[in-house]
Amino acid sequence: MTVAQNELLPPELAQAIRCRIAERVGTLHSSLEVEATGKRVAIRGRVPTYYLKQLVLQCALEVAGSESWEQIDLNVQVVRIHITSDT
Repeated sequence: MTVAQNELLPPELAQAIRCRIAERVGTLHSSLEVEATGKRVAIRGRVPTYYLKQLVLQCALEVAGSESWEQIDLNVQVVRIHITSDT
């Protein structure tokens, strides 16, 4: 998916980032919120690994481009899930 960075309006940019995350990360994207306003992109939520956190940022950079947006706020927490068994 190629996108002309300077042609996207904030709501379209947020949706394009959501789609890229869904393509690359899969179902985990439902725990993430993407918002674009003015020259700022904000991504909030939780992922289970640092690798996925980095992948989310990479998706945003691929779509938004690092030069056309002044700020990308990445507020994504890594929350590890521990499963215990009662045996």
